[in-house]
Amino acid sequence: MASHRPVSLKLGIGFRVVCLSATLFGCAAGRRDLTDDEPSGPPVAADAPIIHGANDGGRHPSVVALVSLEGGLCTGALVAPKLVLTARHCVSELASPYIACPASGPQVGRTLTAESFFVYHGDEAAKGPAAARGARVHVPRGDVLCEADVAVLELDRPLVGIKPLELSAQSSFTTITAVGYGQISDRGRAGLRRYRAHVPVVSLLNMEFVVGESTCSGDSGSPALEEASGRIVGVLSRGGPTCDGKGNRNVYTRVGPWTDWLVSLGVPAPSTSSDPPPKGTGTTPTDVGEACSEGSTCSGGVCVTAEPKSYCSRRCGGTAPRCPNGYRCTPMAAGGSACARK
Repeated sequence: MASHRPVSLKLGIGFRVVCLSATLFGCAAGRRDLTDDEPSGPPVAADAPIIHGANDGGRHPSVVALVSLEGGLCTGALVAPKLVLTARHCVSELASPYIACPASGPQVGRTLTAESFFVYHGDEAAKGPAAARGARVHVPRGDVLCEADVAVLELDRPLVGIKPLELSAQSSFTTITAVGYGQISDRGRAGLRRYRAHVPVVSLLNMEFVVGESTCSGDSGSPALEEASGRIVGVLSRGGPTCDGKGNRNVYTRVGPWTDWLVSLGVPAPSTSSDPPPKGTGTTPTDVGEACSEGSTCSGGVCVTAEPKSYCSRRCGGTAPRCPNGYRCTPMAAGGSACARK
């Protein structure tokens, strides 16, 4: 398994860092048929990936950028006022740039210095001063990442004004929302917070799960959010061998098996409520049909070109929810399909 290529990111604290790349996991993919009527309608334009996602626009303020003087750029999720959940490979030296599972030997070395980490929580990591600095790093016992790529960064001060994300108690889910600061494509820039809803779960295992195309280098450590509640079900561990493509696969470590350990560090126990989050905090695109100029202005990352006005939409087909009434799943010129008005 190879790793994503490193990228550079210039930040406001006056130094340049190299992206701590996600390790890769590849597997074959099958294409599922569209779930709606035969395609027809206007051409559809998509823009602004996490990979084919949308600019976050402040929708997920609890998802933060982690930048280390010793490592690079990763993503994390605020789960308590002074605790950030991320991937272990983001806070540790790697024994090898290749991660094979099951492990045949040690995969991580020493833990990086906590004080080398700076935390940013805006839509663009390069803007403004750091909101906090690392004070302590917590990692599981052992020296492997397979099924155990989780860590918690304890901060030197609480992040005020930001509501921490909750852990999910759900054991089964079919789609997730991916949020992160990683590259927007194999060769794209990093440091912008983006998200992609309706990412299909390809394989659900006891300790990990695999999803389709969604993430890239710099998204490592980012949360997978359960779509119904917005709660965390996983932490991004590895993906690849490229970021783009229908057959791309990304592996998350499930948070459920690590609940006791996380609670022992001060993370609130998962909520057993199935209630959705308050209106306006969910992860499902809610602006379908509203006017747009480009995909990056829509919560689903898709702007349909139409007369007299273009309008926001979302992707469809495969495991994605069916299009709303009055819309039809229509092929996009750039690939994939989106909901377009009939």
